[in-house]
Amino acid sequence: MFALQDKCAGDILNSNFTSNIAEQAGGAHYVNVAPTLTVYGNTYTYNNATTGSAGIFAQSVVLSTFANNHFGSNVGEKGAALFQGSCNATTITNSTFYNNSATTFGGAVFRSLTTGSLADNAFSSNYAGRFGGDVNVTGQSTAFSAALWLCSVCSQHGLARANLSEPSYLCLAASSIHATCMTWCRPQ
Repeated sequence: MFALQDKCAGDILNSNFTSNIAEQAGGAHYVNVAPTLTVYGNTYTYNNATTGSAGIFAQSVVLSTFANNHFGSNVGEKGAALFQGSCNATTITNSTFYNNSATTFGGAVFRSLTTGSLADNAFSSNYAGRFGGDVNVTGQSTAFSAALWLCSVCSQHGLARANLSEPSYLCLAASSIHATCMTWCRPQ
């Protein structure tokens, strides 16, 4: 497990994180208060956390980039693959999220008070006990809090059950939603 705290920048590159266990958040990584975080080319499988995320738990990160990562069969409470709380300028691209399971919200990704986009990602067979089988977005304070672009969603519990708290907007423009076809975008 990798822990990053107290205003340190970090890069996590081209590694495998398998079968890690955390009694609390961050089965593979726990990041709290960082100016930057880059997560690229990693594989996260079979990680487990009692609370928060089994893969990556990121709280109060100013600028973060997640690209070309694979998250599979992780089990956690919120955002089994990736939990983001109070993060700004977050980009998640070219990543796959498959067979992740959260006991409450966001089977793959949980985002609270976080801005940024998800682009060119694939979500498949993720599950959440309550809302957002693939992605759960909640508590946003900005007008355009999350964008989901050119993503493939192939699960029964996907974005159709995403939890969006006002005044949140989740834009699904140009995304392929196989369970339910819809586009939710910010009002003009």
